[in-house]
Amino acid sequence: MPIDITIIRGILESLNFIATIVLACIAIYGIKQISLMKADMNSRSERAAKEKAIEASLKYFNEFIPLIDLFDNKVNKKRLPCYKGPIGDFSEESIPNEFYSTSRKRLDIDELRPPLNCLEGISAMLTTGVADEQVAFDIFGRSLCRAVASMYDIISICHSDIASPYYQNIVKLYQIWSPRLSQSELETARNRIDTKLSSIETKTIPALHPKIK
Repeated sequence: MPIDITIIRGILESLNFIATIVLACIAIYGIKQISLMKADMNSRSERAAKEKAIEASLKYFNEFIPLIDLFDNKVNKKRLPCYKGPIGDFSEESIPNEFYSTSRKRLDIDELRPPLNCLEGISAMLTTGVADEQVAFDIFGRSLCRAVASMYDIISICHSDIASPYYQNIVKLYQIWSPRLSQSELETARNRIDTKLSSIETKTIPALHPKIK
């Protein structure tokens, strides 16, 4: 019995069409799975970064704060004033002359290195992206900026080393956070003013009009 080529061709075309549909479905399913996998990975990465931010916050409050308190106590015992000069580019030359001699004395205190090293480690977690710096900023951004500002002079002296500047992550984080802190303070002040304005009761004095009978 002769083979009908037309029938075979029709069958092959039908199989090819079905195979194309199957491959298309597999491709769509694969793309969807890849998208879901990427979303899951991004979600896990974001969650891990936020967890690291909380870890950095705990390290800041439980380790850095007690260490800086020890340093401050030693500074008070030696009757050395805290730095209250301007904040510049963290170069040694930016320290005003009237503060420099005191800065050198504070730099020689043994209790200084542990809190600065601890703060450098915390800052590195944030500047490298390991921890979510935006989450951390909301938790201790204001406190960190104040602490760095109070130690600006001694950080600047250490950071000015040409061969190997110390505390680069502290400087970098402060330069990122301090403008943001100023902006948030302005926004808070503006919101307070808006709230006060909205609570003020508007009173008017009616104009005098002659009564016409």
